[in-house]
Amino acid sequence: NAGYSGLSHAIASLKLELRVRVNGGEWKLLKAGADVFEFPTSTSIRFPEGMLPSALSAGKLESVAVAARSVTLERTVLVVDARPALNDWSLVIDNGIGNVRLFQADLPGEGGSLLLGAFAERACQPGGRPQREEPICLLQANLCLADVARRALAAPVDLISQHVQTSDDVDPEHGLHGYHACVSLRSNRRLLWTQEFRKVYWNKAASDSTQALFSLVESESSYLPPAFDGSPKIAWKSCAFSGLIDNVAAVDVVVWDEDGEIIWQCSKVEKFVEDNGEASIANSFDSYKELGEKTLFASVGDSQRGVAFRLGLRVHLAGTYDVHRERSQVVLADLSLTSECLRNWFGQSANTARCK
Repeated sequence: NAGYSGLSHAIASLKLELRVRVNGGEWKLLKAGADVFEFPTSTSIRFPEGMLPSALSAGKLESVAVAARSVTLERTVLVVDARPALNDWSLVIDNGIGNVRLFQADLPGEGGSLLLGAFAERACQPGGRPQREEPICLLQANLCLADVARRALAAPVDLISQHVQTSDDVDPEHGLHGYHACVSLRSNRRLLWTQEFRKVYWNKAASDSTQALFSLVESESSYLPPAFDGSPKIAWKSCAFSGLIDNVAAVDVVVWDEDGEIIWQCSKVEKFVEDNGEASIANSFDSYKELGEKTLFASVGDSQRGVAFRLGLRVHLAGTYDVHRERSQVVLADLSLTSECLRNWFGQSANTARCK
């Protein structure tokens, strides 16, 4: 059933209870609204510090497991069984020694990720890997709802191997069309913005023989999505300290083809940066008296699958003592499917060049 309403209905009907364990320890039940947060197409699982082994560091994190019990089906399945090595982590954001760094690792399955926050006591390892002794202050799993539902139903989770190729919908008049996408922007536990894009047509002028580009939100359009309260931030908390990391948020994307089958999905935390690569305010301003504005971009994708997504935000910055709230607005959302992705999905007949 294309659309996140179908995903939400499937998850609700399963009546899932989630349990986690770290490094092969005891299974511990998570509480909805405190440790588990459901979003339109994803579930975010926070591993409370009380559930983590004492003095846990990046090098001592050996395994992370999540189990789901369906009350409806009276069945328990393993949703996540990850054994991340230090080389599996990639740096999301580094605010320097003495601050919290964020690292991310892909989870087995389709599109999920594991987020790790560690206190930076010295520089990262080459390649942006965490130091073995860095203490962990945040551990979070981001799971795609469709992946959770498939596993709970004991259905195959590999989208490509289970897909039966059908003829594509490329035609000389309209190109690729009838696609469906859902995009969400969120923090650990709060949904900032979400929108479904139904019966999407490709942007023929911006597409070529190598890729099909879908302009979900065009920066020059007069019909931009409404602004929302807040901006990209991720919260962390330890026994003694807590804080917010700016310019970082989770981006959830699900893409369905014209038959309602999921082509690609992801739930990952990304850094928002300006076009010059720095997440900084373009023009200096007095934060106590004036409002500043900046435009930030984040990109997620899968190079092996040939999928890329780019999201642009215009962020209005309120001063510390300003009565105005911090607000943001989505000003760009581009989805790109390479010709290789289309050939893998539709067969060798799919070739975007046919529409040029």
